[in-house]
Formats: sequence, structure tokens, C-alpha cells
Amino acid sequence: MQALSIHSEVGMAEIGDAMGAAFGQIMQAVQTGGMEMAGAPFAIWYAWDTDKFSFDNCIPVAKVTSVTDPIKVITTYGGKAAMVDHFGSYETTQYSWGVLENYIKDNGLELNGDPMEVYITDPMTEPDQSKWQTTLYWPVK
Repeated sequence: MQALSIHSEVGMAEIGDAMGAAFGQIMQAVQTGGMEMAGAPFAIWYAWDTDKFSFDNCIPVAKVTSVTDPIKVITTYGGKAAMVDHFGSYETTQYSWGVLENYIKDNGLELNGDPMEVYITDPMTEPDQSKWQTTLYWPVK
């Protein structure tokens, strides 16, 4: 799918602010550009450790009109992937990532790209974090 994207590189403490700002900018571009969302917001993760997280904040769109920096147009991975649904706060996704990594290892799958989180539940409309759904994908061969 096609998506509008803003790349971020921040420390762990700044992830929430960076994502909020990027998703806000992208949504403004969607609205002012007359575009239509084509799915839930997501992030593609390139690097993660306690010092530096590198990721794209993305919103899928049906048709791109025009965008300006720092927004880029990307096309997502379209092949086989292992996935798991996580329910709970974003701070606890590490446990579901561990489950997914073990599944990949236990089933002899080979990684084939960067992992992605799709934010199914909008925290602005659902205050109960235990009901937040995040679908985790890892491309595999």
C-alpha cells in the first residue's frame, strides 16, 4: 500500500512526542491535500536500542495528491509476514515482540525486512489501555 511517512530518530524518552508530532503533520497533509486514509496508522522500525530509535511514522492513503518535506511517499512491503496482535499499552509491546521473535525462530523462518506496528485502536477514543490493539508484523521468507 501507499503511505505518507515522516522519519524519526530519537531516544526512548522522546518516542511518544516524535510519533504524536509526525502523525499530526501527516494527518494535516491528508486533510489539506484532500486525501483519504486507507487504513490504520503504523510505524516501520529500522533500529531500536536505549540510545537511538529509528522509524517511519506512516498513514496509508488511497491516492496521493502532493506532499512536502519532511513528508515522503512510501510503498509498504507486500510479501509474507509473521504477525501477532498485542493488547495493552505501547510500553508493553516488547513482550509481544518477544513472542513473535520466538515464533519466527521456532518455525525456522528467515527475516526479510523491517518490522512494522499497526495501531488499530485510537487512544484518543479508547482510554482503557488494556483494550488497545497493535498488530505487529515481521516480514519473513
